[in-house]
This record gives sequence, structure tokens and C-alpha cells, in this order.
Amino acid sequence: MSPILNPWYLFFILIFTSIVTFISYKPLLTRSKRYFTFLFIFRFFSISIILFLLLNVSIFRTKILVKTPLTKVYFDNSVSAQYHQSISKESLINSYNDILSSLNFNDKNFKFNPQIKSYSFGERVNLIDSPLDMKINESSTNFSSIISTFDENSVYEDLQNIIILTDGQSTLGDDPIISFKNINTPIYTIGIGENYKLVDLKINEVNVPTYAIEGDPVNAEVMINFKGEINQRINVSLENSKELIGTQIISSGRDGSNKIVRFQFNATQSGLNEYLVKVSTVRDEINIDNNNYKFNMNIIKKKFKIAILTGSASFNTRLIKLLLSEESKYSIDHYVKTSEFWNNPISNFWKKKYDLIILDNFPTSSISERWSSDLDRKINNENSSLAFFPGNNTNNKNLKSFLEILDLEIDNSISSTNNDSTRFSIVANNNNNNNPLIISQIKWELMPSISPKFNLNYNQNSMFAPAFFDQQYLLNPIFLIGKDSNKDFKKFIVNSSNLWALYFKDYDEFLKNNLDLYFKEVFKWLVSTGGEDNRYFRLSNQTSIQIGEEIILEGNFLDISEEILKNNIWWRILLPSNKVRLVPLIKEEDDVWRARFITTEKGQHNYWIVFENEEYNLLNSFTFNVNEGLLELKNVFLNQEILQNISNKSNGVYLPWKDRNKISDIINYSVKEENLSNMISFSHLKELLFLLLVLLTVEWVLRRKIGLQ
Repeated sequence: MSPILNPWYLFFILIFTSIVTFISYKPLLTRSKRYFTFLFIFRFFSISIILFLLLNVSIFRTKILVKTPLTKVYFDNSVSAQYHQSISKESLINSYNDILSSLNFNDKNFKFNPQIKSYSFGERVNLIDSPLDMKINESSTNFSSIISTFDENSVYEDLQNIIILTDGQSTLGDDPIISFKNINTPIYTIGIGENYKLVDLKINEVNVPTYAIEGDPVNAEVMINFKGEINQRINVSLENSKELIGTQIISSGRDGSNKIVRFQFNATQSGLNEYLVKVSTVRDEINIDNNNYKFNMNIIKKKFKIAILTGSASFNTRLIKLLLSEESKYSIDHYVKTSEFWNNPISNFWKKKYDLIILDNFPTSSISERWSSDLDRKINNENSSLAFFPGNNTNNKNLKSFLEILDLEIDNSISSTNNDSTRFSIVANNNNNNNPLIISQIKWELMPSISPKFNLNYNQNSMFAPAFFDQQYLLNPIFLIGKDSNKDFKKFIVNSSNLWALYFKDYDEFLKNNLDLYFKEVFKWLVSTGGEDNRYFRLSNQTSIQIGEEIILEGNFLDISEEILKNNIWWRILLPSNKVRLVPLIKEEDDVWRARFITTEKGQHNYWIVFENEEYNLLNSFTFNVNEGLLELKNVFLNQEILQNISNKSNGVYLPWKDRNKISDIINYSVKEENLSNMISFSHLKELLFLLLVLLTVEWVLRRKIGLQ
């Protein structure tokens, strides 16, 4: 530690400096007394400064700092503050201003001059000059955010009082009770609104599977939460888009309690079904949005019906049946056209409803032109998918009208030399932006050459080619897969009549596994009506999603190995601003996978359930919309309990709105004095070093002038 200035130091320095200086310039005294005096003074001060620096002499300086008492006032600027009974927006702003004016006027009664700083808070905290400029329009309240401004004070200010005017509703940020528990400054809270007990019925959750098997019974549990005094019977109903499934009448529960209402119904309609749970409104209920709860459920068919229309049996026919036979859920009706008859009555085809219709070596010359229009009508009425496998007997004259169903046409402007002996290698399409079914394991470039059947023109907005024939002058697709967004029509086209050769003639294990995997996934995609890729997920309550709300994605995986499920699984969300959020999916104790996300932007959100390093695009995404609706208005009531808790723990006082003007009489001020001391070291003073340099320079000039060295 640096030594402190001692009088003996000073005495020693003066004596020592005087003796050294006098001895140095004694010979000059007889020659020039005038110069002796100047040089003696310069040398004396120079040596004194050097000794001060070498001894590192320091001095203490003490000062008393009188701090200005400071009060910070926070006004609630969220939209919920103006929706309380008996309080309008204008009266609220005027009351804010009256309270601030009374605090400033009260300051004049003190001998010292306390300082008042005012802030508005909602989504963020802002320093304001006057409450009259407030809009009371912020869409959410981050109550805990005001804590960050408590320490924003100068060294001359002493924060002695904190005043918060709010209804106690916090829709963003941390729990206020936890956030304020370590604040030592007295917090005075003024509750906005009257202390009416909130009356509200809320559907907390609906416990129901994300998928069910067609025909099986489904159990749904509806949990209803009661707030306030409710003395009337409640009607609870469950319905889908077509009919009322069930209704129950229950008695009301006590304040804060939950009741579970159970429904059981049969899963009858395959595909993605939407359901709605409704709870009747009660007297004095402010928020009725949470009286509805919307959910969906995938109903999986036990059997998928597939029709194969074969114009003339071929090797491709054998391949198609072999690939379909590996799946037990497929029920197949095979109609084969002979010269005059069908092997099965073709009338059965027109009577039955099919999930997938496969055209194999079809149409032939014996098929009438009317077939295409009747088939198109059947597909539209029954929402069937269509697959096309051409053969050597496919009649090109009749084919045009069938290709129109698939939104295809043959490009006759390019001279065709396609035949069974003309083979081309296969190249993969690595751009998956328009691919409705991404199967990353397929290695198309390793497959042997094959001959195309047609040169096809197709709509690239609704069709995707996973691989092409490498015909140099054009890229002719070997497969086409697509889905019409306007009518949900799925389609698949094979552009080769000797596809069978890849499986039987050019057989090898790798090629067989490649084809098995691809066609298995294609047929599953064609017959499915929801839950593609065996991922059956849904969002929690989809009735109304608003900014600031938490939404939950929940569901299960079907027929996916445990080994794959050990990898990272993500809920990937594309926000309207094109930012991406990755939320991990976690399997919880009830064996349901869930992920949670708090919305921050309005508009359409695209999302995927993806495994680690899995490819995806907008075509295989799901969507949900977030409204700009105000979460604030779902709970418009005075949360007096939170405000009292904060004030009591900080030795402050809670005031109801009717007593708001008493605040200026309650708060206290005191003058706080603080002793400030600091140590000054001479060795750190730049001014002293500069003075030493000046003295030495002047001394040197004088010595030169009188001829001394």
C-alpha cells in the first residue's frame, strides 16, 4: 500500500533538498548572487519533486456526498388496464397524471428536493415525461421487466420508493412474485380496477389419442377449470364437422377446482378429423374464447382398398402385385381385360370405393373413349389416388384423355426413338423443393440403364421427378409424383414399360432393396389420408392462437424403430419473418411426444417434425396461424393477491384504486449522506511530471546562459 503523507517526510525532504542545492551552487554565490537565487530555486523544486516521486508519497481526500432521494413511478400501459369496469382510457390517463402531480407537489414540503422519475411499462419499459402522452395500447405485459430499471441510478441518487400502478396481469416474462422477492426498496402498489372475483370457465385440456384405428372406440377426457362463484349447471358438448357426437350437463365446481367430463365415440371416418368441445357460458364471464377447444385426430384404416386395371397382363403386372403383396393392410381387386371380357365383373369396380386405382398397361385399343371421363368422375367423387404403369400394349391414341387426368401430355415435337433396346442411364434430381415425398436413402445414380416409354411434358408446380433419363438433349422423367393442392389428388407415373427388367432380369440385392423401399413408400403415400410418414401429431387447442400464447405439439410415431427414435427429433418452425426455430420433441411419462413454443409473430407458420439431418420442403409441411388478438384481454381482472404479496415482502403498502390519491401521504423520504474518500498518489500525477520537465528545462537554459555546464 502506498505511504500516506507524513509531516516528517515533508521536513526531511525540505532539509535534504536545501542542503544538496546549496552545496551545488555555493561557488556561484561569489560570482553572481542574482543567478544563484534563480538556480537555487529551480534546483530545489526539481529535487523535491523527484524525491516525492521516488518515495511514492500519497494523501487522502475525504468528501461528504448528500444523495438526492429518488422515487420511481411505473404506469401500466397494457391494453387490459383500460378495460376494467368503471375505468375508461381517458380517466385512467388523467388519474395517472394526478398521482404524478401530487407526488411532485408533495416534494415542496421537504427541506431537501426529492426527485421523481416516471415510466410506462407493457411489452417494454420506457422513461416518460408525462402520463398524458401514454396510449394504453401495448398488447402484453412483462411485469418483471421493470426490475432492470431499479439500478439505473446515478451516484448522486438514492432510490427510496417504488410505486407501481397496474392490474397485476403479467402475460410475458418471469413470475412476478419470484422476480420481486429480493427487492429491498419499499414497493407501493396501486391496483387498477375493482376487486371483483374473476368468473371464468376454461377448458384446460382434452386428453384424446392423436390417432385411432377405424371402427375402434375412442375415449376423450375433457378437463374443465372453474374460477369464481358459479351457481348454474354447465352444458358440455363434443362435435365434429358433420354432427353432434355427445352432450353432458354437469354441476358447477368450487373456485379453483377442475372437473373431468368423459366422452366415448367410434372412429368411423378415416383420415384427418376435426373435433370441437364446447362449454356453455355463465353469468359475468369475461373471457369466452377458452370455452371452446378444437383438436384433430387421424383415423387410420384397417384396410386400404386398391384396384388394379390391367389392359393386358405383362411382366410389370407381376412386379406391381409382388410389391403390393408385402403389405397386409392392402385389399386388392385385380381387373384384367381379355379380348372380350374382364376376369372380374367390371361393374364391381364402378360400385366400390377405392383408395388407389392403378392403370397397368392401360388403356389398350379395346378400351372405349368414354372410360377416361367416367374414371375422372369416379376419382373426384371418391377422392382416390391414381398410379399409371404403361406397357407395350398401351394405346397412344386413347392415352391422351387419360394423361389429361394426370395433367400430362406427350411431347410430340421431339422425335422419339424410345424402344426396349434404347436405354439411358439414370440421374437423380437433387432439388427437393417441390418433392412431396422425400426418400433420401435412394441412390438413383447407381441403378442400371433403362428405356423410356414417352417424352413427357408435365406441370412442375404440381409434379416432381425424383430421377431422369439422361438423354443429353432433354431430361425425361423416369418417375413423376405429385399432389394437386386444390383437390388433394395424389398421382404417380412410371415412364417405362420394362420397369420389371430392373427387378427380375437385371437382378441384384442392392437394386431390389432400392426398388422395394421406393415403391413401398410411394404406395403408402398414395393410399394414406393423413399422418404421412407414420407421424401422428397435432397442436394443442387450435381454436384461437394469439401472440404470446404457448402452443404444444403432441403426438406419437407409428411403425418407426426404437433405434431411429433415439436420435434427435425436432419441431422445426418457419416463422412469417423467415426465421427458423428448432424445438426438441421429448417423450414424456405418458408416452406422448411433446414440444412447447411461445408465439412471437402473427401470420402463417410452417412446421415439420423432422429427424436429425432429414430433408424437408414446403410441400410436406404443416401450418398454423397466429392472430394479433390480444392475450391481455383474456384475463381482465384485478390480481390483488400478487400486488399485496409484492408490497408486503418489500415493506411497502398496497392501495386499492379508490385510495390511489393517498400515496403521496404514505411514502417517506430521508436524507442519506455518504462519506467518499480517495487516495491521491503523487507518482500518478501527470501535472507533477510536467512541472519537473519545465523546471529542468529552465535550469538548463540559465546554466548555459552564464556559461555553466
